[in-house]
Amino acid sequence: MYISPTNGVTDASVTLGSNPNFELDVAFYAGSKALLRVVRRDGTSDQKLIDLKESMPEKVVWFNSRGASGFGTFDTSWKEITSGNGAGSYQYRIMAGFVFVRIKGDGWQQTMFNGNINENRRLVDIPASAQVKSRVSFPLPKGDGTIDGSVIEIWPNNTVTFNIKAVGVRTVPVVFAPIENSNG
Repeated sequence: MYISPTNGVTDASVTLGSNPNFELDVAFYAGSKALLRVVRRDGTSDQKLIDLKESMPEKVVWFNSRGASGFGTFDTSWKEITSGNGAGSYQYRIMAGFVFVRIKGDGWQQTMFNGNINENRRLVDIPASAQVKSRVSFPLPKGDGTIDGSVIEIWPNNTVTFNIKAVGVRTVPVVFAPIENSNG
């Protein structure tokens, strides 16, 4: 069976056994229709337009320019880091094939960085479900906006680390990295 949502976000196919009930984890706009085409073993086929319904209401689906090119469109919204480093102070969000990490709250975020300089130090433990795919590095600017070579990085072991060149107030950017499971 082939399903093509009318919004063009993605196509899907499924092979059915004796049970005709099925669920597909396919992103679509609420109220969409899909062209359902059934191909039988004998080669005959039928097709009809069906209404799609959301079967997982706890998942919020957002669509963006990447949806049509196959990137995941799943969006968890901002969630608090509840355990490990960064618990209670940082948030994460899985959206469109990426995990994003920020200091808790909206707006420009600055905080004091003390301690050892010139070494990687763990800042946040991202939940294992994110499955970070590759290392991504970002500048970690000083509070006045200047860059001194300090960095903040996301690693494939689901950690966010930092390496500062001097102690002091830093502007912490929202950092992001691609993930393995783009649909949450």
